[in-house]
Amino acid sequence: MGSSGISAVTTGTQLTFFLTTVGMGLANGGQIIIAQLKGARDEKGLNSVIGVLITISVVCGLIVGIAGALLYPAALSLLNTPAEAWDQAGDYALICCLGMVLCFCIMPLAR
Repeated sequence: MGSSGISAVTTGTQLTFFLTTVGMGLANGGQIIIAQLKGARDEKGLNSVIGVLITISVVCGLIVGIAGALLYPAALSLLNTPAEAWDQAGDYALICCLGMVLCFCIMPLAR
């Protein structure tokens, strides 16, 4: 792969890390509410919040994945991606952005 491959992965990872952090923030916020309801022994509220958190995670994952797939060229431009790594970084970023749907769906369930 050479230096252009390493540069492509490094640049694409910055975009992926940012999007993953957004998903983690959403999941952590929901888990705080879940912990409070669990402590209050509110099973009805707990089930409701879990359903809402998963729904919001799926919708946000779709939005972030689609937006990332459409806007990754602008993001790579903002990250000053070297010309020799542009194609590989774009491919890597596109694959990672489309995979965000799964990441967002799994994060609320991971803890």
